[in-house]
Amino acid sequence: LVVSDVELPNFEPWRNKRLQILNANVESNKAALSCTSGLRRFHVNKLRELLITAWQDNKRIEAVRLVTELARLLSAPTTPSFFPVQWVLVTDILDLFGKLVYDRLFSKANEERKAAGCAALLNNFVSDDILPDTTEVARNWFCKIADIKEVVPRFYVESTLIGCLRFLDSATLSVNLLRLTKMVDSQFTIFIFSYARAYICKISMVLEPTDRGPHWKALNDWMQSSRQPVRFITLFIAPALEWIVQCVSYGATTMEDLGPLWEYCKQPGQQVSLLHPFVVAVSLNYLSNYCIEVCEIVSSHAVLVNSFLAFISVGSPRSI
Repeated sequence: LVVSDVELPNFEPWRNKRLQILNANVESNKAALSCTSGLRRFHVNKLRELLITAWQDNKRIEAVRLVTELARLLSAPTTPSFFPVQWVLVTDILDLFGKLVYDRLFSKANEERKAAGCAALLNNFVSDDILPDTTEVARNWFCKIADIKEVVPRFYVESTLIGCLRFLDSATLSVNLLRLTKMVDSQFTIFIFSYARAYICKISMVLEPTDRGPHWKALNDWMQSSRQPVRFITLFIAPALEWIVQCVSYGATTMEDLGPLWEYCKQPGQQVSLLHPFVVAVSLNYLSNYCIEVCEIVSSHAVLVNSFLAFISVGSPRSI
């Protein structure tokens, strides 16, 4: 299993959130998941095996076809309770594919540099350190992705490979992360829209942890498009929003750092859907500094208090 992750202070790693999604959905929906999810899991695992075989046989075009088919599952209808589980299973394999391509380019770059009498690449290399043959191979990978016609599969495959821009044009990485954040917009279902944004935020935290641009874009678009019932969000969409909020708030110390987030929490139309992810996802150090302000928002409306308690009862990993 390969899970793209990053170790940062006061930041819950992705592997923990991944387990929360799997455990929460599987435990609460065992009966409903037993048949449908079994078939889908079998299909996902089969595609994973075929992908690994194609890669080992140097069938790169076939590998792209298989990973595209996997990503296509995230644009296909499924039950609300199973979508988060399916998303985790599929993105695990997308992460694997991204690592396979990146490692192959890294190996090829070092082989080319060795043949040219150059030292091996450092971990913090940039595209100027890459010699022409490897650059061309990297360009060919992105050309293959551009041939994917459907938006959602192309988004996921390009997102998992976007780190390979370091071999091609590392200076444009931040710009392209923001571009990908805009690719899957609110014309898609709330599941596709929300979890796609959570995925690009995950990738962004690995590649550019100090760049808040993609995360704010993801959050702003989500808050301006989402008008779902409270419990619906709690059960199935909240994990994605919690992850986005955590990414937005990483490194924040002042209220000004999270100004738009505070304003969203104060808006009557947004409070119920956002307050629980806010309290769950923002670091405890930050919340402890502004606990009075948080309590004022929660207690501002009786309906909000009841809804907030309902959120907590669903099973947040954080005690309040």
